[in-house]
Amino acid sequence: MPDPAWPPAPAGWQFWSEEPASASPIVDPAAAAFEAAPGSPAFAPQRAPAQKCWLLAIVVVVMGLVAGLGFMYHRLNEPDVIVLKPVDAEGNIQSGWVLDRSRSGERIDCSFGSPSPYDKTAGVRSCGGNADSGDACWPANDGAHVLCLVDPFSNVLYLVGAQDLSMPRKSSTEDPTPFALVLDDGTQCRARIGGAWPTQKERPDWVGYYGCGDDGAVWGPQGGGIKKGFGGWTVEIGTEDGPLTTHKVAKVYYVGVATPGGTGSDGRNDDPDGTGLITKCGRTPEMRPLGYRAENGALVVKVEVKARCPSGDIVSTDRLRVTIRDDLGLVCSGVFDFSRDPLVLGGEGSQPTTLELEFGGGTFSRHPNTLGDRSGRQSGSGGVVTEAAASGAEVVDCDDEGTSSGPQSTDNPGATGGRKSTTSAGGSAPDCGSDADTLAALRAQVDADRPFVQANLADRWVAQLSSKRPGLVAPDVDGRVLTWTPCEILQQHLRMRGQYPEVRLVWSDEWRTFDLAGWWVTIAGVTFPDPDAANGWCDARAIPVDECFAKVVSNSRDSRASTKYRG
Repeated sequence: MPDPAWPPAPAGWQFWSEEPASASPIVDPAAAAFEAAPGSPAFAPQRAPAQKCWLLAIVVVVMGLVAGLGFMYHRLNEPDVIVLKPVDAEGNIQSGWVLDRSRSGERIDCSFGSPSPYDKTAGVRSCGGNADSGDACWPANDGAHVLCLVDPFSNVLYLVGAQDLSMPRKSSTEDPTPFALVLDDGTQCRARIGGAWPTQKERPDWVGYYGCGDDGAVWGPQGGGIKKGFGGWTVEIGTEDGPLTTHKVAKVYYVGVATPGGTGSDGRNDDPDGTGLITKCGRTPEMRPLGYRAENGALVVKVEVKARCPSGDIVSTDRLRVTIRDDLGLVCSGVFDFSRDPLVLGGEGSQPTTLELEFGGGTFSRHPNTLGDRSGRQSGSGGVVTEAAASGAEVVDCDDEGTSSGPQSTDNPGATGGRKSTTSAGGSAPDCGSDADTLAALRAQVDADRPFVQANLADRWVAQLSSKRPGLVAPDVDGRVLTWTPCEILQQHLRMRGQYPEVRLVWSDEWRTFDLAGWWVTIAGVTFPDPDAANGWCDARAIPVDECFAKVVSNSRDSRASTKYRG
């Protein structure tokens, strides 16, 4: 008890009192914010327990934030994980993958039942020796072959004959290792299968774990070549003689077994982290002509291009043959190189890509005024620009005849268009299809040109540029003696349409001023008051005398005095 001589305690305060150990002190909550008055040691407030709780809560929150941020940093620096699932459990190849049968006659040993070291799903095998490149193989649906993925950055599966495939696959006793790596600078590295590798000069005690092409290899100590830390995965890369540099691992590839009948992915990638990669589809794209245009001796076809796989496509082949036909026959067929400027196509829901394909001389058989809705439009001075809209009934075939040296995947979904030209036009033998196709094209050209000839050229002096029939033995423009075929006749006419104004084709059987039947005659669409003026036009262009001369095309007169040759 306080000394009775003490004054009363201030309002809200109380004196300390000595209590038995089991007793609880009496505390006025209102006193928690006060301290004893100076000179009054007996007056002392008791601290509120709530303050301790708040301090503890703050500490817990701060520690949680630090831990959360640390986890986010670690997660963001981990590589993207991609599981390649080209084959399902029934041995069926999934959409987006290409089958190569060149190794189907081989016999690879699967009698050990070894699991693939890269398998995430317990169904992929490792067969054969090091030279067989069979470290990622799936049993095919015929029970006699395996489907092996040799290059994890391609979409090609090799069909290989398998020995003792009936041996059950053993369970893996270790965690799967990455099949391939993509480093922070884009370098691609494939897991080492085996064999003798050289010693690294700087670290002779290390071994190679991944081959990285011209960039060397991933090297590391016995036990592993990938260092997995808080800041992500890193590797040491370099050639056997050069220095080693540290790189972060951006992507890792594993393999697995696809779900039978699964949907949503084209089978190229199972991307659990949602990287949104567009990869090579393995199927040639779908093309639809929109219109045709004659330009500088070439046929320019505007096409709409779509990927055949739901997740998109990258067209990077160096030889994509595009062939277009309509109801009359062959329109054009040419080869295009996409390796230097790949075409990236979005997947389902994406807008189609518009592209112009330029078919050079020798790769097309039809002029635009014979195509589409058959209503070519002429305009321009000093030349002709002929256009036609597509009919919608054309058939387009795409055939990949080359190899893909461009990227196999990209996370940029933007599609690119522009203009592509045929890789081989002049100098090579023209491809007009069958003689039936070519004769149909010649007939279509005569039919399309007839109205213009009747309205603007008939009964007037014009310059005849060429007259040919199949089987004629005569030199071409380069002096080579040819036995002229329908294809060569057609291609010569199409070349002239790009050289001279308003060129038209007539069939000698349809005009009285031609005495011989069966000739395809090319004339320039410029009229002259007399034959000398027409021959002067030929002279000014240095066209050989036996090729270009004055002629009248008419059905109102006979052939007499309808021709004047150059002297």
